[in-house]
Amino acid sequence: MNIISDYVIPFVIIILAALIAKPAGFMPSMDATIVLVLAAILLSVYVILLWKERPEDERDELHVRNADRLAFSAAAIALLAVIAYETAVSGASDPLLSVILIVMVAAKAAGLLYERKKH
Repeated sequence: MNIISDYVIPFVIIILAALIAKPAGFMPSMDATIVLVLAAILLSVYVILLWKERPEDERDELHVRNADRLAFSAAAIALLAVIAYETAVSGASDPLLSVILIVMVAAKAAGLLYERKKH
């Protein structure tokens, strides 16, 4: 278990994402741009670390798989909730949110199909 890749980087990404959301006009646009760039860089590093991750044993592999399922489920539920909220409030939602949800589900299905054929 690597503390930095497992906890520190995701925590910093969450903080940066919260700052990008501009709670109550918290940040001017130049600062928001800098934070967005930092968040993109950190997210890229985090994704690279996730792809290089190799479980040490079956128990560790189970933990990684369960964390992946939880993350996917939470993201899908959050996206669907935002789509429902925007639709209820304004009568329509941002189509990009639907595209993101579709890409998530399609990537999950394609990855599962690929892994089953490969192994």
